[in-house]
Amino acid sequence: MVGNDSGLANIAASLGVATICPYGPTDPTLTGPALLGAHGLHVTVPCGPCFDDRQDATTARACSHRRCLGEVSAESVAELLDTLTP
Repeated sequence: MVGNDSGLANIAASLGVATICPYGPTDPTLTGPALLGAHGLHVTVPCGPCFDDRQDATTARACSHRRCLGEVSAESVAELLDTLTP
């Protein structure tokens, strides 16, 4: 399952489904998937992470470019998916 870090991703991972969650402005080490079988995918950018659990959500929304989201490519998701599926 490929999707954002949400209830659906957590349910899929808890059922044993390989799960990939792309991350943008948040720090996946703080807010990433905690379940075995769930994998956070993010791109490190010089300005990130601009949102973590110590700040409010308006910090991330103030970003003018969101490179952290734009640089998570379909190819990187597919490569990780290939390592997770038999």
